[in-house]
Amino acid sequence: MSKHEVIDAETAELSTDDVYAGLVEAILSRDLKPAMKLSEETIASSFGVNRMVVRAVLNRLHGEALVEIHKNRGAYVSSPTVEEAREIFDLRIVLEREVAARLARQITPAQLDELQKQVADHRDSYRAGRDAESRRFAERFHQRAAEMVGNRVLEATLGKLITRSALVMALYGRSSSSECGIDEHDAILETLRKRDAAAASDAMVHHLEHILERVSLDGEPAEEPGLGEILSRYASRPAKAK
Repeated sequence: MSKHEVIDAETAELSTDDVYAGLVEAILSRDLKPAMKLSEETIASSFGVNRMVVRAVLNRLHGEALVEIHKNRGAYVSSPTVEEAREIFDLRIVLEREVAARLARQITPAQLDELQKQVADHRDSYRAGRDAESRRFAERFHQRAAEMVGNRVLEATLGKLITRSALVMALYGRSSSSECGIDEHDAILETLRKRDAAAASDAMVHHLEHILERVSLDGEPAEEPGLGEILSRYASRPAKAK
């Protein structure tokens, strides 16, 4: 392989990462709505990459259940069914109950401080009306709790469920991050400080059940702006994927 080919390969790889990060951010921020068609041409034009890069990214997102690819129809943002929505939260309850219990037994003061800061930042972003940022803080609280447990399989599995939950909330949710949800994170933190595993599990389950109560599983997604208009925000500032 020539030096020129190596440079081209590295550039293509970087572009793929940028497009992937931008699309993930747009989906998790709920700008790209469930069931929205993802035109390869529009994505390629928005990010300034070729369609081979776009196809690679869409296939990667398909493997992570963020995108559905239909033969002869193209790619769409995943749209969980009502049954899938319930199953996602059922499994989250099982796993996060265990996360809370384990974390209560092993959490360090530094980790408590980190989670407390996340809750404070979440509350600040909510009160300032930064809805997308507020939602990401809410999701990150759960992801960091799982990471702190130290089980990589659990962390990866729960990470995918949290991502799928964002699609559920985008499709069926009837409110953004709320003050009561932030208060519930505070309540979970209080049980972790006391190292009360049973109380931590109960607080986490209560929180997740409360989130599900704020979901309307018989609603329709709202109208959204065009794909090109949405992606122009992300192409100009590629985000780092988590």
